Amino acid sequence: YLTLDHLGWPLLLQNQGDRIVAFHNICPHRNSILARLPCGNMPLLKCGNHGWEYDRDGVVCAIPGGEPCCAMPAS
Repeated sequence: YLTLDHLGWPLLLQNQGDRIVAFHNICPHRNSILARLPCGNMPLLKCGNHGWEYDRDGVVCAIPGGEPCCAMPAS
């Protein structure tokens, strides 16, 4: 992944092999930054605030003490 700020919006870009996808680099639960490093490789994105985890498509795959309920839409 690669993170950047575009017009005040934190973005996260991922190379998914056959395509490049962009997400808001924000957990929709409490608006915390997901990826804090400028670049890296993570199989799952995990919010450091409450531990919500997202797969490579931005879908919630784990909520501590709960069930998945929403997706992080691609930008």
